[in-house]
Order: sequence, then structure tokens, then C-alpha cells
Amino acid sequence: MRDLGYILTVLPPGKVQCPFHSHHGEEEMFFILEGEGELRFGDERYLIRKFDVIACPTGGPEVAHQIVNTGATEMRYLAVSTLAPIDVCEYPDSNKISVVITHRPALR
Repeated sequence: MRDLGYILTVLPPGKVQCPFHSHHGEEEMFFILEGEGELRFGDERYLIRKFDVIACPTGGPEVAHQIVNTGATEMRYLAVSTLAPIDVCEYPDSNKISVVITHRPALR
């Protein structure tokens, strides 16, 4: 699994895990394990809950995304992403960008 990244995220009530953003190099998927909240996706907002799977493709502000815990308990979700050697993120709320270059040595 050299080309996948994954992390278990625990998000307290009323919090967001990261700023509203989109990726140009990496795709992301989220599997909600516990809790409920809201997904900001482009110009839309969706209610999310346990067992929902969210797929976020690469692109611009139209696929920007953010998970918000709007529930009364912790939200837990598994975040899985492709690992691109170069990724550009756009942050539409602040009009900022970031560029990340990752070097991963070959496994032997």
C-alpha cells in the first residue's frame, strides 16, 4: 500500500478537522465510523452520519470539502487518500494555496 495514506480522525463536537480545501494531486475518501455532522462540498452542504462514505475527487473550488462535527458526541472517521508526489491545495475561504512535494524512498 505504497500509494495510499490513511488516518483515523477523532473530531470533538463543534470542531472541523481542516480548512475548506480542494486537492489537485490527491483524491480523498472518508468513512464515518461514529457520530454525525456536515460535509461542505463545493457550494453544497450535506448531513453525514455513521457508515457514510464520502469520495472527494481532485479539482478546484467546485470539489472543495470540509467535515464539521455538528453533533453532540465525538465523530470518528477513517480518512484514506492517494499519495501524489506533488499536491496543490486550494483554500477558497482564504484564497490561499499550498504546494507539497513528498519524497518517498523506494521500499526494498
